[in-house]
Amino acid sequence: MSCDNDLDLTLWEPLPGLPHTSDDFRGFAMASSRDTVYISGGNSKTVSRSVFSLNITTRKWTELPGMNYHRWGHRLAVIEGGRYLFAIGGWGYKSEAAGGAATPKPKRSIMKSVLRSKTSKVASEEHIEKLTSYEVYDVAKKVWKEAGHLNESRRDFAMVDDPVSGRIYVFGGVGESDALNTVEVYNPFENEWDYLKPIPEAKKTCHPVVVGTHIHLYENGKKTMTYDRTCDKWIDETPDEAFVPKCPVKGRVCSTCSFSGGEVIIFNYPVRGSDGVTKDRWLIAHMAHKRTKTWTVMPPVDAFTHYKMAVADGKLVIATGKSIVAFQLVDDMVDDASTVASSCSSSQSGSMRNASVLSSEGSRVVEQIKDDGTWTLQPEFPSKPKDFRGYAVTSVEDLVYISGGCSGDGTIYRSFLSYNVISKKWKKLPGMTHRRLGHKMAVSPDGRYIYVVGGGDGKTMRSMGVDIYDVIREVWTPAPAMNDYRVFFGVTVCNGKIFAFGGIGSDNGNQLKTVEAFDPETFSWEFMTSMPESRGVCNVITIEHKIFVFGTPSQKVLTYDTTSDKWVDNNTLDDLSLPFCPPGGCVCASSSYVGGEVLVIKYPLEGLQGRFRRAANIYNVFKRSWASVHLLDEFACYSAVVAGDKCVVVTPQNQLQACTIPNK
Repeated sequence: MSCDNDLDLTLWEPLPGLPHTSDDFRGFAMASSRDTVYISGGNSKTVSRSVFSLNITTRKWTELPGMNYHRWGHRLAVIEGGRYLFAIGGWGYKSEAAGGAATPKPKRSIMKSVLRSKTSKVASEEHIEKLTSYEVYDVAKKVWKEAGHLNESRRDFAMVDDPVSGRIYVFGGVGESDALNTVEVYNPFENEWDYLKPIPEAKKTCHPVVVGTHIHLYENGKKTMTYDRTCDKWIDETPDEAFVPKCPVKGRVCSTCSFSGGEVIIFNYPVRGSDGVTKDRWLIAHMAHKRTKTWTVMPPVDAFTHYKMAVADGKLVIATGKSIVAFQLVDDMVDDASTVASSCSSSQSGSMRNASVLSSEGSRVVEQIKDDGTWTLQPEFPSKPKDFRGYAVTSVEDLVYISGGCSGDGTIYRSFLSYNVISKKWKKLPGMTHRRLGHKMAVSPDGRYIYVVGGGDGKTMRSMGVDIYDVIREVWTPAPAMNDYRVFFGVTVCNGKIFAFGGIGSDNGNQLKTVEAFDPETFSWEFMTSMPESRGVCNVITIEHKIFVFGTPSQKVLTYDTTSDKWVDNNTLDDLSLPFCPPGGCVCASSSYVGGEVLVIKYPLEGLQGRFRRAANIYNVFKRSWASVHLLDEFACYSAVVAGDKCVVVTPQNQLQACTIPNK
């Protein structure tokens, strides 16, 4: 890796400064979601509880509701595709507005010994506490809620959030008295922090870099530690320079961050200028190619004193004190970042039986909605015939996406549309690479990428390549096709892979029992253990590491364990549960959204021959609860998705009906 001393610094774009802060502002936390950057807490003359968001597109700051705690040295995590922010740990104190004491008496003065120094003047409060608390901000409802506690207090720790499992890992940091070697992980299904294997040596300040299942912890002047998440072990393995760039001579690692396309490392290293004077500059190494594991060196900028960084809307954003600068990642840096990031592994599993939702813990709840006129008709598909069918539907935040499909005259489309449930407006997006019908779509956990899988073009019986759509940049990227041709199959994302189940094959419309998985690390499809029986039309949902398959000809629920690549006998799942299916009922549709699953059940009305009722059962992986939304009698259901706080149903008449989901 080489460094050019005369790179054009004008490539860095200044952004509006953070409001109400000074140049010595430090200790804040920073995170991003799609085109938005969040900054919370921090310390200048006082410890702050403020939270601000910066929209990279509009270049405007918005002040959000403040945290319950004043915090510095904490961390900010974005969960469930940007729906929730987690403010974790740090030092500070509870706000009076949140019920904190007006003038708490300090147990000890930690400000004198830690916060004050010869080089920096910071807050003078002497009632600073070492926090174990974490709190959660609901972006949609704009409210903070205290959620619980870490097992021990810590600040300036390393943090990694896993979008696949929804787990948050914290490493080391400064504890009650000195550097920590402990590791904790947040389990979103239990809402608890658990200890993991401790670091072989304490880490006061370290920087994580994620490569596959390994987390590398960098600390200047010390050996890099490597943690394997799959087996909870620390391994004696130096990061391969082919995967992780080497620190320049006399340089040091200053900061790291992760985003959907890869990792960013900032190095500080000495550079001799044209005037012969040596000074520190930043070298930024950006890994945008998860599949090829290559790094791109970005233009350096002048050294900062206190800073954080995040990636949003295709830009690397660095915040230092009051100043904000951004670098636009070029196309070849982000195109290949469109590898598969699995949807958050959705929660509980089980078989359909007995009552609404069965639970040995008694923690899951079903909320019923009556037909009280809450369903509203939405604007129809633009420029599509009434006999339009065979399309695929998915959702990202407030947007519903519809791709491909065909009309009664045999015309097959490659069109791609989005519908905003808030503005109630359709938008025509760039068309797919292939014309498709009978295909499926899956969404990455951050809502950045949509994967269009399988289906046919009506002419050949060949397997269609995967099209990957970048929601922010609105461009398509191709990926390898499945091994088998299949239409009307089941698709889901679990443990970092896209899984395809059954469907109709190319041999005279045969029903398939084969299963394939797309691995983003190898960028290829692999056959997995086939289903116990063929399934011609499949509906699937993911619950933690298990996938449930519903379909014809049998109505038996098939259960696949992704960790062992085995099919499990449902009779052994007494401690797990799915929604109740009334006698004579069946699953007629399913879908996933960022943070949960949707399962539509059709069942006959008692005493009314030929009359059926449908209910969309909506699962929230983080709340571990189901909400049951009754569909209106007058329409059937081709698909049901969750967009924002609404359940959106697409009917055979190509109508969209929407209903607000309470307590989603």
